Amino acid sequence: MNNVIQVLELMASDSSFQNEQAVEALLKAAEINTEQSAAVITQDVISLERQLDICPDFYCAFFPAEDDKQEDEDEESTDVETKSIVNI
Repeated sequence: MNNVIQVLELMASDSSFQNEQAVEALLKAAEINTEQSAAVITQDVISLERQLDICPDFYCAFFPAEDDKQEDEDEESTDVETKSIVNI
């Protein structure tokens, strides 16, 4: 898998690999197997993902933290209510 990633990185960074013959020569030189080479040449991303066993579906979610000030104010208001009841 590492070779395929390195080949794709090289292809993306070097404009000399814009034609099919140069890509085929690079894939042969990197000793990439025929199925993976065919997927790269035909630009079949789904096939290449399956061959490399890549799981691209990662999700991230952010949840806001609870406001500490609001909790402090709630505690203070209940303290004031308790004190006023005690003073009566």
